[in-house]
Parts: sequence; C-alpha cells; structure tokens
Amino acid sequence: MLVRYFDLGIHKGGELSRMNQLLSEHPLVTDYEMYGFDAHPKMARHCRYKFMFNKRVKIVHTALGNSAGSCTLYLNRNLVGSSIYAGKNNVIKGREITVPKQKFSSWLSENNLATPGESFNIIKSNIEGAELEVWQDILDANLVSLFDLWLGPKEGHDGWAEDFKKIKGMEEKAAALGESFKQQDVYVYRYSSHDKNLPNSDVESQLQQRLASWSSDAVPA
Repeated sequence: MLVRYFDLGIHKGGELSRMNQLLSEHPLVTDYEMYGFDAHPKMARHCRYKFMFNKRVKIVHTALGNSAGSCTLYLNRNLVGSSIYAGKNNVIKGREITVPKQKFSSWLSENNLATPGESFNIIKSNIEGAELEVWQDILDANLVSLFDLWLGPKEGHDGWAEDFKKIKGMEEKAAALGESFKQQDVYVYRYSSHDKNLPNSDVESQLQQRLASWSSDAVPA
C-alpha cells in the first residue's frame, strides 16, 4: 500500500520524523512519500538538511493559501510561530520577509497527487492561522475526500482552528471552521512535537485502523 503524508508547517521536522518511523515500521505500508511545506526559509533549509539522505521526503518552501504568487511572512523571535497574518499576537512589528505562496490544490494537481483512491493520504496542518485559506481551497477544489486521516495541533472538528484565537479579528472564525469540518465529516487528531505536556491523540491506533480498512476496501471482490 502506498501512503502519502502531507505536513503543512514542518518547523524543525519533528512530526515528519515521527511519521517516517510510523510508516517505515507498518506492515501494511509497502511504500510511502512525505511532503513537508513551510513558509519560513530557515525552517525549509533546516529540514532539507535534516532529511537530505531520505529520498522519501520532499521539502517545499512556500506559504499556502487561497492565492498564488508571493506574500508577507511576519516573523516571531524563535522562528516557530511566524504567520502570514500581521495581527498574530507573537509576531514582531517591523520584522517581515516576502515569501512565495501557492494554492495547495494547484500544487497537488501540478505534481499529479490529486487523485482520490490512488494512495492512503494523511494531512497535518499547523500554519499559524492560514488553515482557513487552505481549507477553503481544499473545499473549492473538491479535494476533501482525497485525505483519509486529518491531523493538527488540537483534537476535534475545530482542530485546525487552534491558532485563530491568537490572531486579531479571527477569533470568531474558529467556530465556523469547526462547523465546516463537521459538515464535511472531518475530525482532526492532535499530532505535534512541540508541547510535551499536552499528549497527542492515539495517531498510531488511528493509522492502524484506517490502513486496515483502506486495504480491505481496495481488495477486489
């Protein structure tokens, strides 16, 4: 079985490393590919170096959203937490850079990765509020069904909206995003390497159950 893992917001690559271990050890996984995206050039360079000998990993330096071209990335002191939103509470006024920006749906299509049922697809996002744009892009492109397991910084239908409360003017949009996820029957499981005091969801168990189900469904009658 081919598994593809899309990590939106790779930071130092902690989640990529853990998923690499999970997939490499799973008996149902015969092949897997991992794609990591980050808007911060230093994070992208760090992970390219970290995974330079792992041919299954491709690192893409870009912001993701509902438009293509370039955008402003507002920086935080410790690299983690930079955002395309100037109103995020921990970015530093006057510290900003211009970075490339893409629509996730366009990138998937351009790389021939937008066909449902071709592989078991996992998506994780922690991109400091840009989840709203990415979700709308996925909806507009009819790609919700492309992904079989959804991961993020919080468990629940609102698992992609965790950072909205940190961004001025976006706090009220968290509930709306959670409701949209619920309407599409999308539930997010927590998967993060940042807060050691907040346990992750049982992603390994979810992966085991869903891979077994997907494998069974893929067997011809």
